[in-house]
Amino acid sequence: QGTEHKVRFRGALVEKHQRMNGWVPAVTPDRKINVAHALPSEYLRRLELQNDLFGDKIRIIGMTKAHRFAITQPTLKGGEPTEIEIRQILESAGWERVPIGLQDLPSILMGSAWWHRGEKVILLDARKPNFKKTDFGILPIDLVLADLTPEIATLLGSENSSANK
Repeated sequence: QGTEHKVRFRGALVEKHQRMNGWVPAVTPDRKINVAHALPSEYLRRLELQNDLFGDKIRIIGMTKAHRFAITQPTLKGGEPTEIEIRQILESAGWERVPIGLQDLPSILMGSAWWHRGEKVILLDARKPNFKKTDFGILPIDLVLADLTPEIATLLGSENSSANK
């Protein structure tokens, strides 16, 4: 069980039931990256980005009694990669670390923020528990992904990003 999901292993699939609304990146009044509760549409976009950017196969299977999403995701077997391996895999795919001075995240998430200039996406929670070291490489399992908002794009120095247009 994580902060956001109650997890059940079902053989080839992991079933996840939202325990709360989930997270979305936000900007604080002092212009730093933090998290806020995600709207349902923001949570669904996060799942779509995980599938599109990382080749995952997350599927929505229903709603919980609390009117939150129930999803499935393929079970990944493997160990935990090191922080260095996570950094290398993200950097090789074009991700840039959000400077620590621009992060005002909960302590467990500090240092876990990345962004992709070309994809115009921000990523939070890039920590060891959210990656598996498999026979197919290092794969993410539960990242907080969102499109760059104009405010976040400006903060990150991506003024030429189409997110600002």
